[in-house]
Amino acid sequence: MMVSKLSLGFSGFALLFMCGLARAQPNDAQKETARNLMSEARQLRQSGDLLGALRRFNAADAIMNVPTTGFEVASTQAELGELVEARETLLRMLATPQRLDDPEPFNEARAKARTLDEQLATRIGSITLQECGVGEMLEMELSVDGKTLPAAMIGLPFRVNPGKHQVATRLQGRALWREVEVAEGQAIEVPLECASTKKSAPLATPPPAPTATRRHKHERLAQASSSYPVSAYVGAGIGLLGVGVGTTTAILAISRKNSAVQGCVGDACPPSTWRTLDRAEELATISTVSFVVGGLGVAIMVGSLLLAKPRPARTAWVVSPEIGRQAARFNVTGRF
Repeated sequence: MMVSKLSLGFSGFALLFMCGLARAQPNDAQKETARNLMSEARQLRQSGDLLGALRRFNAADAIMNVPTTGFEVASTQAELGELVEARETLLRMLATPQRLDDPEPFNEARAKARTLDEQLATRIGSITLQECGVGEMLEMELSVDGKTLPAAMIGLPFRVNPGKHQVATRLQGRALWREVEVAEGQAIEVPLECASTKKSAPLATPPPAPTATRRHKHERLAQASSSYPVSAYVGAGIGLLGVGVGTTTAILAISRKNSAVQGCVGDACPPSTWRTLDRAEELATISTVSFVVGGLGVAIMVGSLLLAKPRPARTAWVVSPEIGRQAARFNVTGRF
């Protein structure tokens, strides 16, 4: 009786196991979907859309879970530079037991998978974090690309895909972030700083932009712009004043002359216009002299800039023109 119960129990377990295998087999609709996904993925890969192809290969492999779909996933990952992920896919695929009744495409996919796995093993790079103080290393937090590494990995190669990677360390509130680039098959070493680690940005976060450096640069530019000789500023003030006074008096002279000549007949002007004409001539003379003085000021400014060496400004000059009805002048004030 005991043997019969055991046999019945074993038979029931075997039946359930076989039923589970039967349920695990894809149905016709799933197979058709997988075939369509594989066809679309190959077309996308041929056109250069590797991400779109990988998405469809992954979906087909999730349905079928056979060597042919697994190999397509791994080969596409390798083309994208995801060598670590591709090798993991290959190892999972090769771990699937091989059956005697497997079709020939399955065997060919396994053979190509072994070849690709050997190639990827030599193409994957590595980062080795070098040790510093033994006591400090036990408290240090490490991460590569934002993923925490155990302290046991210090001094040992950490396998990574080719490309740029972020390495970050934190010890007693002090953090150091750096970016390293690894080529295919390259093994690089990254020295860790312990007690000498300077305070910087938080873990796995790039350091902030050097705003202080830009501010100092602007201060140096401002200082350089105010380091010209005093004579250059005086010349510039005289030039501006001369041009301003000359332009104003020229306009007034022309206006008064035009007003006076309206009462003249030919070259003969009545006595009532003589005062206006004399004033117009005075303004014209002032205008001419002002333009000459302005030109002299511009010459002084240019000569000072060309001949004198810039030096730190120790005085502050303010030149202010002042034009009145009877006269024109300019004021030069300074702070010593």
